[in-house]
Parts: sequence; C-alpha cells; structure tokens
Amino acid sequence: MKYFGLAAAALMMTISASAATITVTCSVAGTNGANNFASAALNCAQLTAVQLGGNTLNSVEIQISDSFNQGNPATNPNIFDFNYTAIDPDVKLLNSGLPNTCLTSGTGSASTCEDIISGQITGGTFYQLGNLITTNLAAYVGSGTFAVADVGVSVDASAPNSSLTASGQLGSTAFVTYSFSAPTTGAPEPGSMMLLGSGLLVAGLIGRKKFVNK
Repeated sequence: MKYFGLAAAALMMTISASAATITVTCSVAGTNGANNFASAALNCAQLTAVQLGGNTLNSVEIQISDSFNQGNPATNPNIFDFNYTAIDPDVKLLNSGLPNTCLTSGTGSASTCEDIISGQITGGTFYQLGNLITTNLAAYVGSGTFAVADVGVSVDASAPNSSLTASGQLGSTAFVTYSFSAPTTGAPEPGSMMLLGSGLLVAGLIGRKKFVNK
C-alpha cells in the first residue's frame, strides 16, 4: 500500500504539470446547393477571465477550415474562392504561396485574405489558415466575443462550371485554441515537478518489486 501511495502521488504530480487547452469552434455555411454565400462573420467566443481563473494564458491558435461537401465531380475540378475581410490580423496563411494570399498588419488592424480551394472528388475539407499567437495575449481574454473574419465565397473564374449537389454546402469554420497553465510563482517549476514525480514512481515500482520477491 505504501508503494501504491508513492506511485499515485507521482501520477498526480505528472498530471498537474501538464498544460490545459480550451478550443472554441464557430462556423458559417451556405444554403444547400448554392455556389456562394453572402458575407458572414465568424464570431468566436473569447476565453473569459472566470474560465482562465488564476492560470496564465500561454498562447492562442486560430485555424480556419474552408470546405465544400458534395461537390459535383467533373472533368475539371470544382474551384471556389473564399474571401476574408476584417480578418483578425494575427491569422495568416500556412501555405502562403499564390494563389492563396493573406496580408497582415499587426494587432488591431484589418487584413484581407483570399483562399482558393479545388477538388475533383465528392466531399473534402481544406485547412489553409492558421497562426500561433504568443504576443498581445491580453487582447484575447475577457467577456464577450471577437470577430475572426467576415467571409464571402464564390465560384472561381477559371472554373465557371463549379457546382454543388442539391444538398451540398460551402462552409468556413474557425477553431480557436487557448493554451494555459497554472502560475509558477511560489511553486515548483513544471519540469521539477515531473522529475520528482517520475522519481517517486520509479522508487515505488522498485520497492514493490523487492516486496514481491520476498
């Protein structure tokens, strides 16, 4: 029982040293069968001060998925242009090569992005935007919401026959992930806690083995 207690303490210390995350999802979708939808805001709820508690916000990551499902397969691929305006300036294209573009100008300023996606098979989801934010974190904490972007989508001029089935939809979804950890002031560093926890776990297992051998 003594060694079991040591092992349990080690496990709890290891878990407590881990960082936690909260992911907020928000999305917009077009009318079934429509090749485009009017400009719509992606409004994602902020992490509130109550949710954060005494923890420290380490980073915010915004990923945006542009998608069309149940597109009509054709000789030429379906191609749709997703245009973002008033986008959060910290969001940028991961695959920044043309024809996808994103111009960022810093915290508090609007940006404009265009994401062109294509596909020949029915269905498909395309991840294009995303950026890990580690500065100006205070801007992402508080009550209320912040708008990730206004979204508009249309058929690309190079593929005017692009279309969806009657139940097909164009859509855009934002995933905002907040990573946070407990404050380290006046407490052991996470690395030290994990090292101590691992040591206790090993000691418990060795002691248990000796006990069994007797």
